[in-house]
Amino acid sequence: MKRRILVAGSAGFLGRHLCRLLTELGHEPVGLDIASDPHAPFLQVVGKAEDPQAWETAGEVSGVIHGAALTDLWRPDRADFINVNVGGTEQAARFSQERDLPLVHISSYTVCMAGDRTDPQVLRGEECFEPERLIGAYAQSKRRAELALEAIRPQAIIIRPTAPIGPGDFRLTPPMRVVRDLAEGKLPGVMQGQINIVDVRDVADAVIAAFKLADSDGPNAAPRGRRYVVSGHDM
Repeated sequence: MKRRILVAGSAGFLGRHLCRLLTELGHEPVGLDIASDPHAPFLQVVGKAEDPQAWETAGEVSGVIHGAALTDLWRPDRADFINVNVGGTEQAARFSQERDLPLVHISSYTVCMAGDRTDPQVLRGEECFEPERLIGAYAQSKRRAELALEAIRPQAIIIRPTAPIGPGDFRLTPPMRVVRDLAEGKLPGVMQGQINIVDVRDVADAVIAAFKLADSDGPNAAPRGRRYVVSGHDM
C-alpha cells in the first residue's frame, strides 16, 4: 500500500537515499530540510526541524522518519547541537505522538561510547550511558535527543548508524570528509586506531526495514522503543 512518509533531513546524505528508496518502493516521500533538493520529484518543505510550523506545513502523512541533525563534530557554540538535535527530535516526537504515527529516529553509535578518548567504554547491547559521560557535544546531544524521544514518543524505533560513507554526499559529512582527504593525500598525518564504516545505502535499507516494523501491528510489530545499531566494517 502506498504511504505518504515525512522524511526530516531529506536533502542530507542519508535523507536523499531514504527518499530514493521510498520512491522505488512505491511510496511518496515528503521532504523537510533547511535546504531543498532541486532534483527531487516530491513535495519539499524548507524549514528547520526544530520549528513546529515546518512540520505542520507537510500536511497529512502516514509516518515519520526523522534524520535531520547537526552532524558537525565541533561548533563554537555547543548550544547549536541542543537546538537542532534535541529540539528537532522533540518536534518529531510531538508531531508523531499527536497523530499516532509510526516514527523511526536516526541517532548515532557515538551514544554507545563513554569515558576517556584513549580508552573508551563501548556498549554492545541496548543499555545506555548518561549524556554527561559521552565523548563530545555531538554525542551528548544525540543521547539527549533519544531521552526526549523516549519521554514523548516511547513507541519510536531508534537507529544508531556507525560512520556512513558512499555516493551522494554533496555537503560532505565528517566521515566522508576524512575519506576524501585521505584519498587526496591532504592529511599531514593519521592517528593509530580504528573506525567502523557502513555503506549509506545499507543504512537506508535498515531504516526502511525499521519503519516497516514500526508500522506493523500484531506479532510482527517491533518491541516498544527498540534500538538498533547499524554497523559495517571495522577499519
